[in-house]
Formats: sequence, structure tokens, C-alpha cells
Amino acid sequence: MIPFDDVSDADIDGWLHTLGLTSLPQWDVLVFLYHHQISLVGADVIARLLGYASGPVIAALDVLECLGLVERSRVSQIVRLYRFTVPSDPPRGDAWACLLALASHRAGRVRLAKRLRGGDRTDQERLQAAQHFRAEAQPSRRPGCGGTRAEEERKHG
Repeated sequence: MIPFDDVSDADIDGWLHTLGLTSLPQWDVLVFLYHHQISLVGADVIARLLGYASGPVIAALDVLECLGLVERSRVSQIVRLYRFTVPSDPPRGDAWACLLALASHRAGRVRLAKRLRGGDRTDQERLQAAQHFRAEAQPSRRPGCGGTRAEEERKHG
């Protein structure tokens, strides 16, 4: 790990890009699920716990699932089982470790937040970017990454 004082904005941007993260809600949801490993809740509960509206959290979960960082079950009684998935390939695993180490300090969390707030993409654009990122990283697409959660739920009843 690079010493905290030597971490540049370019380093942070590179780690975020390696993971495919583009928004603060994505980071916050990912860290929440990392700390809670397996969570049986609705997206609205995660949103309330993190201080977000439901929309950005649902969009973040869609993107994180596409990126292979979160697995989730089918809807059952308005809740799902959400599970953080450790990045298995070394570049992504190293980027995750570096970002976690950076976020372990208040100044690091502030820098991360500043880097992630700059985007002006819509939720759909973020999902499409994640799909593109995942397709480039791994030729076989993950099931469920073709659309929004609502579209998937309509397909599966």
C-alpha cells in the first residue's frame, strides 16, 4: 500500500476505475455491504440506514451487481439477500484494498467523496457504464445485468 500522504487523486481515480465505481452511493452501499457481509433487507432499508432516497441505492445495487461486487437473491417478501463479493482478480482486489485503507482515515473518506461527487451521469448511464466495464473485463455477461431491477423482476415474475 502506498503511504497515505503519497496517495494522489490520480491513484484514487485509478482504483475507482479499476473497480468500476462512479458514484458516492455506489461506494457507500458497497462499504455497507462489506461491513455487514450478508444482509437480508430491502433496498429501502439500506437507503434509510445510509441517509439516501431509495432510487440512488437501487441504482447502486444494480451497478454493483453488474460489476460482480454484490450478489443478491430474488425478491422474497419485499426483501432480498445481499452479499458483498470480494474481487477475485488481483488488480480489482488490490484496488479494493487500497480504497478501504484510504477510507479508514477521515481525510481519506473526504478525498474519496470528493472524487465520487463529480459525476453528472444519470442512474441509467451509470448502469450502462457498468455493463460496458463488465463486458470489457469479462466476455461472458452476468445474469441480470441487462437492465434495471424492475425490468428483471418483470421478467421473473
